[in-house]
Amino acid sequence: MQRYFLAAEPSNDVLTLPRDVAHHLTTVLRAQPGEQVELVLADHRAYLAEVATIQPATTVKLVKQLPGNSELPVEVTLLCGLPKTKEKPEWIVQKATELGATTIAFLSLNVQSVTGQLTRGSVNWPACKKLPMGPLNSPTVTINHKWPTMKT
Repeated sequence: MQRYFLAAEPSNDVLTLPRDVAHHLTTVLRAQPGEQVELVLADHRAYLAEVATIQPATTVKLVKQLPGNSELPVEVTLLCGLPKTKEKPEWIVQKATELGATTIAFLSLNVQSVTGQLTRGSVNWPACKKLPMGPLNSPTVTINHKWPTMKT
């Protein structure tokens, strides 16, 4: 069953869907009146809804409130390097929010590639033990400065 997240308040039993949600439901999924969907409204509760009308505007009738909480039981923080394009941060925030991230931080990173073959004698092991890194041939990441955070 399809689930949509809306900013609407559950003030009455009939809701008019936003244009993008209505387009996805009626055009992409080809929903007809009488089909059921799940809605998570501004009160963070899930509702079972039934498609009432498609034309001129798509409306749904709230059937009942579903038990349980729609929020994750843990807070998820996403740390992400700054992307190269201007549109990518918006997409990252959108997808991370859909997946339940509560905090998103973009980092300015300086990535250095390790070239050549590393041996145990060529690495300063006491210094490396302090760094969180994987296998010796993986790139290391250094953080240049403090990063801004965005609360969703």
